[in-house]
Formats: sequence, structure tokens, C-alpha cells
Amino acid sequence: MAVVHGLTERNPRCLNILGREFAYDQSYIMAVVHGLTERNPRCLNILGREFAYGQSYIMAVVHGLTERNPRCLNILGREFAYGQSYIMAVVHGLTERNPRCLNILGREFAYGQSYIMAVVHGLTERNPRCLNILGREFAYGQSYIMAVVHGLTERNPRCLNILGREFAYGQSYIMAVVHGLTERNPRCLNILGREFAYGQSYIMAVVHGLTERNPRCLNILGREFSYGQSYIMAVVHGLTERNSRCLNIL
Repeated sequence: MAVVHGLTERNPRCLNILGREFAYDQSYIMAVVHGLTERNPRCLNILGREFAYGQSYIMAVVHGLTERNPRCLNILGREFAYGQSYIMAVVHGLTERNPRCLNILGREFAYGQSYIMAVVHGLTERNPRCLNILGREFAYGQSYIMAVVHGLTERNPRCLNILGREFAYGQSYIMAVVHGLTERNPRCLNILGREFAYGQSYIMAVVHGLTERNPRCLNILGREFSYGQSYIMAVVHGLTERNSRCLNIL
């Protein structure tokens, strides 16, 4: 998302520093959602020409994925099935491998690597009647992200959300604490509120509360985030060209 609204083909007059540097980043997420073409040489969006070779085939095809329709202008619509990150792309169309489903991921997604956003709206505790295949398999995935945003508790035995009990041991502590992170407050019911600082993916969690390491900031990431690995969504709302007066360290 960081360059969705201001990316140019390395325009030297662009105030958005990512507009000049982003092409070399590793996480080509959300940036091409609204402007991807099939490597159209007239496209001003540099990622429109290079994105097919990126590593993160995320959100970019949410709105245009087809079952490898040769007339599809979205290059990822034809190649996405072989990507590494089967995220958000099936949020709106996943079925239990229904042979009539035009969404190729609807049939293949269960074997992907990133079981993220796809079950946000339908996860149950392995309910055998659940049509959402991930509702039964998700607990064994690798990326326990967005799926527990709306139901995480501190391993409450009465919680129907299986991740509510297991999430603390996952690998991707992202979106799950967006709405409840504190500085390891012992009274915090959100287990990630105490553990998140040691996670690997410091993304969306600081979107709404990042400051320039303000010692009074209750958001631990407000002080530590600059050393994280994934400088993605965190600067969507406040990036400037290293404005010395900007409170947003990124």
C-alpha cells in the first residue's frame, strides 16, 4: 500500500521516497492492486512491468483473478497459482474445491503456504460440517495472521477459535494485535500484547500508533519498529521524504 497512491517511474520530483526506491524492495504487496497491466510499456507504474517476478503475489489479484483466462490483462491471473503467497486472493471466493469454481485457488489453496486472510470470516474449531476446507486445516498452517483478529483470547478453553489457543506459537505476529497491543501489560488478555515485540513481521500492527520512539508511547513497537524487517503498511498514512518534523519514524 505504501506506493499505491503516489508511485511514478522513479520520477525525480516525487516526494514519496518509496516512489524512487520501492522497485528494489522485496515485498511487492498492495502496490499494484489498482494499476497492474500485462507489462504495458506505456504503464507509468514500474511494478506493472516487473511485478510478475516478485516474491509476494498477494492482494494484487484480489479483484481480477480468473482461471488462467488467456484474455486476462492481469498477468498474475494466469501465473498466480504457482506463486508462494496464497493470501487475500481467495477471501471472497473460496469453496471446498468445488469443480465448478472459476477461482483456481478455490481448488488448490489448501496446499498453499500462507493460510491467512482466507478464513477470517469462516473459521471454526474443525467443525466437520464446515464447507471451508481451511476451517479444518488452518491450525497447521504457517502464517497465523489475520485469522484471529476478531476472536483472539488468552487461550481461553471455551474459545471456539482454535487459533485463540495456539496463535502464540505461530510465526507471523501481524494484524492480530492491531487493535489491542500494549507494552506488555500483565493485565492484557491479548497474549500477543506481551509477546509481539519478538515476532518477525512488524507490519500492520503499528499503522495506527507509531511515533518516533516516544518514551511515553504504550505501543512497544513505537520504539522498536525501526529495526524490524518488513516496512510495509506502516507508512501508508504518514510517509514523507524524510521530513525532520515528521513524528512517523518511517
